[in-house]
Amino acid sequence: MEILYLFMFAISSVNNELKKNKQLFFSDLFLKFIIQRAFYLIEIKMDESLKQWLAENNIQYVLYTHPAVFTVPEAKVHCGHIQGTHCKNLFLKNKKSGQLYLVTIPQEKRLDLNRFRKMIGAPKVRFAGPEELSEILGITAGAVSPIGLVNDIYHKVIFIIDENVWKADEICCHPNDNTETLQIPGPDFQKLIRATGTSMEIKTLPYLNSNPIHE
Repeated sequence: MEILYLFMFAISSVNNELKKNKQLFFSDLFLKFIIQRAFYLIEIKMDESLKQWLAENNIQYVLYTHPAVFTVPEAKVHCGHIQGTHCKNLFLKNKKSGQLYLVTIPQEKRLDLNRFRKMIGAPKVRFAGPEELSEILGITAGAVSPIGLVNDIYHKVIFIIDENVWKADEICCHPNDNTETLQIPGPDFQKLIRATGTSMEIKTLPYLNSNPIHE
């Protein structure tokens, strides 16, 4: 993505210099078309890259498309018909050490952060920022998913998963896009996570007793 922004900056700079010198230059409309097309192509490339990775690792799945979902209630409306254990994913950071964590829990649960901090011995754990989410996992808020570990090629993240999700017959999560959901058989999900090479911990996680209406 950084390369794309550098490309855009270079094209715009050259175009402005050509305008100053009254030489042949791209119209603003055509320049806008080039930039939009570049974004389109890189999005397609990223999507196809994930599909290729799943195929190369022989991961079986069923892909569903739906309107974008950002909350649990929205997910229940648009994705509730998809059979399997639906996931909620939290991207956390230890502010003292800098260690990043991706925590995957059942969709209907709410992680008790205070007890979780004690469990992992990290009292300074907070939610990580969107910049780190994009840089490390290659995704944006609303699309956080274990599939993002495919992009963590330097293994900066520790993956912590609820044991009930890990043992589920089918797992449902976004393929790094909150307009799509992958339904993955349990054994294939386990194979997927292992194939990323990430550090993983399967735990009985602590939860709060009640759920809010919106999350």
